[in-house]
Amino acid sequence: MPRSSRLAAVLVPPALLLGAAAAMAATPGVVTEYPSNTGAIAPGGVGVAPSGTVYGVFNNLNTVVPFTSSGAGGQVSVAAGGSLVSSIAPGPDGAMWMTYNFTNTMGRLDPASGTTTQVGGLASPGWSSAAGPDGRQWVTLTGGQIAAITPSGAVATYAVPTANPRLIGITRGPDGRMWFTETGGNKIGAITTSGQVTEYTLPTANAQPQYIATGADGNLWFTEAGGNKIGRITPGGVITEFPVPTANAMPRGIAAGADGNLWFTEAMAGKVASITTAGAITEYSAGITPNSYPAIIAAGPGGLMWFSNENAASVGSITTGSAAPAPSPVPTPTVAPARPTNVVTPVTRNLRTSTRDGRTTITFTLRYAASGKYAFRLETRAGKVLPMLAGSDIAGVPVKRTTTKAVAVRNARAGKTVKVKVVMKGRPAKGTALRAIISGAKGSRTTETIPV
Repeated sequence: MPRSSRLAAVLVPPALLLGAAAAMAATPGVVTEYPSNTGAIAPGGVGVAPSGTVYGVFNNLNTVVPFTSSGAGGQVSVAAGGSLVSSIAPGPDGAMWMTYNFTNTMGRLDPASGTTTQVGGLASPGWSSAAGPDGRQWVTLTGGQIAAITPSGAVATYAVPTANPRLIGITRGPDGRMWFTETGGNKIGAITTSGQVTEYTLPTANAQPQYIATGADGNLWFTEAGGNKIGRITPGGVITEFPVPTANAMPRGIAAGADGNLWFTEAMAGKVASITTAGAITEYSAGITPNSYPAIIAAGPGGLMWFSNENAASVGSITTGSAAPAPSPVPTPTVAPARPTNVVTPVTRNLRTSTRDGRTTITFTLRYAASGKYAFRLETRAGKVLPMLAGSDIAGVPVKRTTTKAVAVRNARAGKTVKVKVVMKGRPAKGTALRAIISGAKGSRTTETIPV
């Protein structure tokens, strides 16, 4: 199916959406990509409201954009004190709940009015969230805790036993517990609504579990970016792993589809795949833009699965083969497009990588898009911050000792081209994708992928 280039000002009528989705859903694996109305800004994730409206998160703009099978609708500003929205998920109250990169708050978007309110009191910024069985929104925190928030804003925080667990995905389990992934701890965790945590260690070392979802079989299914596998864990803790057919595919997001299968993204392979509850995997790549890095995935109306392209300015949908009835979307008010807040133009220009004496040197150039000051750091696509060794030079700022902290650069001038040299220990595996995180004033940020 050709990509859609139509940008809708408002959401299409439910009847049209249902008809289009039903026609496409007859065949599984049909991909359609929808350009965003945000220029060249790539989405950080997707979430589907209970009404069926699909929202794409564009953190560099601090906006979310509603999508349907007709394309993108208006932009909705969800700013929170200059921070950046990083994820969006439906809550138990019918609202869409958002996490922010640098602020210890949650955002609550009312789909009917388009208004956003902020809920503070988190111990650290959130990563992702999910509705719980107790009427609270549960969120993984970057500081290693789990928080639960009532619609009125009361926050409860629960500690995870493992130190530096690097929590990412979370979902409601079939047993009344919330299940989550520990990328740093190499574990899957479960927490009761009273805060009791149980952890299960994965059989594969350095599996780097990412996101997790409940399957139609009553088990929990999760992706392993490091292990290149899909994992299944029963509520009793029995773990089974299924290898992904494509090598180094880096499975990321996962969600249950209307067809009874689990659907997941393969970021490095540029594919979206399904896995049956028996473990049979089918991969799809036709229609997906090369090197777009499919990331977060969610089930939408009409049996469609929607996914974000982390390295392209588009959101995609893929048919599951099921024409499930489509809920009626709630119209979202159209607002004026927000201005991009990119700090720099793409950093992978003139990219060079070399390894010598146990060190890898990555060099590239970037051009400032705004004047002021910014901070630079490098991390894996799984979110692990990488140390920069002495000898690194960040746009004229020499790194004198090994550091995992962001390097501050002052007096950036709009339009100026500068060189960056990052020295790392060891040699990254071939096909590794790193991320340069460049944070500027007033919450502006550029995230660029660096293939090694």
